[in-house]
Amino acid sequence: MGISARKIVGQWAPVALALALLIVVRPLAPFDASSPIWAKTYFAEIRDVAAKFPYRVGQWVGTDVDAPPAAIKILKPNVLMQRRFVNPATGQTFSVLLVHCGDTRDMQGHYPPVCYKGQGWGSPTSTRSVTLRFGAARIPATDYEFHRFINGARRSLRVVDFFVLPSAAAPFAADMSALDVASRHSLAAALGSAQVQLIAGDMIRDGERLPLAEEFLDALRPILQAVVAGGRNG
Repeated sequence: MGISARKIVGQWAPVALALALLIVVRPLAPFDASSPIWAKTYFAEIRDVAAKFPYRVGQWVGTDVDAPPAAIKILKPNVLMQRRFVNPATGQTFSVLLVHCGDTRDMQGHYPPVCYKGQGWGSPTSTRSVTLRFGAARIPATDYEFHRFINGARRSLRVVDFFVLPSAAAPFAADMSALDVASRHSLAAALGSAQVQLIAGDMIRDGERLPLAEEFLDALRPILQAVVAGGRNG
């Protein structure tokens, strides 16, 4: 999923360059005549819950990064959020990115292999399917690895990515295929969808990444539940 921004220095700089589409919580409220009447309230509830996403998760302390106008123009988002977290004890950084679009069709084609390549990271050097624990549920996701050289140094970026749909039967998807299906049906498309990226840079070891992603999923739980809840109305 590819995403003026606050200056970020040190080891986080290459990550900041890549995040051109998903950034800070903003109440943008897309709504049109194709949406069901109750969807206006549904979208507002998602914005309200997203605005309460915490700035502290365990030992991690978060700050927001501002969204470029181009991201808003492309995605027409209901919510656009990036929060960068730092562990003060270790100096490690981890970013949570979430975008919710009021129309699923606006999300199509915007995911890591396309957007990170457009930001200079090239194609993923590895791609694998992973499963994240989410309470009693399991979330299918895709784990991408990117590399690039910055000032002569090789930097890496790992992105765990998944989609959230307003569906009681199949609320989570690891790739674009579920969005493609929803986009073919006007009601499903008009209920929107969300994409979540959990991003780790060089300082987080591979064995730490998925447990850390699951820790942040607990903090995201109210937002994910709010998106899924739309499936009970449709």
